[in-house]
Amino acid sequence: MVDAKSNWVPKTGLGRKVMNGEITSIDEIFDKGLIIREPEIVEVLVPELETYLIRTGGMPGKGGGKSRTSVRVTTRMHKSGRRRTLHALVIAGNCNGLLGMGYATGEDAQRAIQKAERQAKLHMVPIRRGCGSWECGCGGKQAQ
Repeated sequence: MVDAKSNWVPKTGLGRKVMNGEITSIDEIFDKGLIIREPEIVEVLVPELETYLIRTGGMPGKGGGKSRTSVRVTTRMHKSGRRRTLHALVIAGNCNGLLGMGYATGEDAQRAIQKAERQAKLHMVPIRRGCGSWECGCGGKQAQ
């Protein structure tokens, strides 16, 4: 994401600290309890971030089955006709203890997905992982 870093102009104090190199890992942000308000912060600090679009919608198909779609469509009646809204759900993570979830609506599918991706990057949380035993108090310090 070097390209994102070169075109990015930070708008918050945290963004400026990340850009200047004062904060070098996302764990520092979580330890200090800072709020991430720019998705570019996550893109710079976690370059191996992956996003997944969750299939929440569905269309009826032949034979009574339902084929899943990436966005859910809802309609409401208005004086001028039907108004359509699309909803998207995106999960972002690095498969190593970071997870974010974003849910957004939009007038078209692409805009809803982009907004959900942005929300997922803004709502990143660390996931505590341990050895898996409820009896153990190691806190995940043992080798997995």
